[in-house]
Amino acid sequence: MSGQSIRYAAQQSLQKQTQTPAKSNIKKPTLTVMKDLLQMDAVKKRFEEILGKKAAGFTASITSLVGTSTNFEGTDANTILSSAFIAATLDLPINQNLGFAYIVPYMDNRKGFKVANFQLGYKGYIQLAMRTGQYRTINTAEVFKGEIKKINRFTGEIEFNEDAEIGGDVVGYLAYFKLINGFEKYFYMSKAEMLIHAKRFSKMYSKKESKLTGIWAEDFDTMSKKTVLKLLLSKYGILSIELQTALQSDQAVVTTDEKSGEIHYEFVENEEDKPEAIPEEKIEAPVNEEAEITAAEIIKRIKEIKSKFELTAWTKKHSAEIEQFTNGEFVDIQNALEEKEKEFK
Repeated sequence: MSGQSIRYAAQQSLQKQTQTPAKSNIKKPTLTVMKDLLQMDAVKKRFEEILGKKAAGFTASITSLVGTSTNFEGTDANTILSSAFIAATLDLPINQNLGFAYIVPYMDNRKGFKVANFQLGYKGYIQLAMRTGQYRTINTAEVFKGEIKKINRFTGEIEFNEDAEIGGDVVGYLAYFKLINGFEKYFYMSKAEMLIHAKRFSKMYSKKESKLTGIWAEDFDTMSKKTVLKLLLSKYGILSIELQTALQSDQAVVTTDEKSGEIHYEFVENEEDKPEAIPEEKIEAPVNEEAEITAAEIIKRIKEIKSKFELTAWTKKHSAEIEQFTNGEFVDIQNALEEKEKEFK
């Protein structure tokens, strides 16, 4: 059955489940709607096509996830289902305790209700990478004070202190892989850089309260290890179709177009991060775009920005480029953004 047929059938079911009766404003609980969707023949058939004999156990894990967390109440069940399909396609469990993949509900302030997005854990990235058969080893780890002697910023090679004491203060996070052909690569971010990264790019940073929330607050080390591994693989790794899907789907609200059946990935913003109705003519980048740019050129662009709206739009558009820089260059860019933000306060 096509994605279009499944999406249409699921949406029709959801509309019937959530339409308010004439004498009541109470919608059915999300768990009830989810169970009804999972009982649809089209949905069951799709999971069986993807997972075979494992389908029943996987769908049971969906209802268990929704039923054991109050955070899912009021969430659009279709977005939960779409996220579950992505996890099933990647053959990754969504049990939160395992750390391979997550379905996380967020409030979409533009729509006025909660949606769920798909998030990959660092164990999920490792699993997908190892399935390619191209990786001899792959790992992520916290870095403790004194463990790293020197980082060659030209080659990316790291000199370690084998006599350093393991434990104590975590000062950074490291991802590493070595391919079967002998190619190896490290990727390191200090804890300070990671905090800047989370503040700048995570939807779970509250500007109003000046603190991280959600998974970042509950398990900062795990999210940090995922971040360095994701950036390492996206820049230097061998990417299978599964890994490409994972990178594209990670942290996205996944939906399917009812007419064309095409999959869309939407990245939900916090209301406090979203500018009010920005006119199109105000969101153009201040200078011409090039395919490859340096940190110095990015900082120059930031300094040329003339308004808060333009800064917000430009940062969103170029977030992927900024993420590719590490160590001192990344910090310099973040400092330039911070200084520019202060101008508009």
